[in-house]
Amino acid sequence: MILHPLLLATALAGVDDAAVVQVGLGPIGADRGPSPGLGWYASLAWMWGDWADHDHLTGKYQSFGLQLRQDVVFRDGERVARTAPLLEYRRGLHLLVAGGWVSVAAGPLFTSNAAIAHRYAGGTVRAALGLAYRAAIPWSVTLRLEAGVDVTDRVSPALGLTLGFEHIAKRR
Repeated sequence: MILHPLLLATALAGVDDAAVVQVGLGPIGADRGPSPGLGWYASLAWMWGDWADHDHLTGKYQSFGLQLRQDVVFRDGERVARTAPLLEYRRGLHLLVAGGWVSVAAGPLFTSNAAIAHRYAGGTVRAALGLAYRAAIPWSVTLRLEAGVDVTDRVSPALGLTLGFEHIAKRR
């Protein structure tokens, strides 16, 4: 049986791990300008860390996972839908009732404009800064500020601010 080196290192170090699900919704600015719009995201990641408190998952952590982001921007009176499946790496710190993280994500970007039947494929790179307030373990309310670059038929900035929820499911 072959074990992934990271899984093996985690098991040998006795580090706790958990699954983390995050969803959010908020205003975005993307495409040309950037144009205003509304976006949402959902992510599922594996989280591991050097927990000071194993029951409450407080301490430093890292996570790696998948994120699906979808935005609708309004450009020149038209609606442009944008979808990006991303790989995301995050480093953070959870305290008893608050936490924060920084993350980077990258992946393909697909845009479509139904009014003129244009579709573009490209890529996106995003960096984010997030804050979490633990309302009740394992639930948190999150605020995420995101900035990045999108490359489709042009290079354009992307900005976003989302309010969301996070759920951490610790492996027993």
